[in-house]
Amino acid sequence: MSGPLPGEKEGGDERGLTPLERKDAGHPGQTTPPMWDALSYVLAGPLLFGGVAYLLDRWVGTSWLVLPGVLIGMAVSLYTVWVRYGRQ
Repeated sequence: MSGPLPGEKEGGDERGLTPLERKDAGHPGQTTPPMWDALSYVLAGPLLFGGVAYLLDRWVGTSWLVLPGVLIGMAVSLYTVWVRYGRQ
């Protein structure tokens, strides 16, 4: 073998790193607490499903689809939070 494989650093130095990788070398990665992830799921579900139901209401000409859309979105988002974080 004549040298390092593609993507490997040669001899442990920083010659193969990009400037951003060199700047971040040795620093721990930034992670968000699970609380914020769960909150984003709980907010995104009703907003997304309610928004789709609102657009469907406007398209079909009805006025009752928003509430079921929001409730289904809340149920899906709570289930997602339970699956991801509730069984730890």
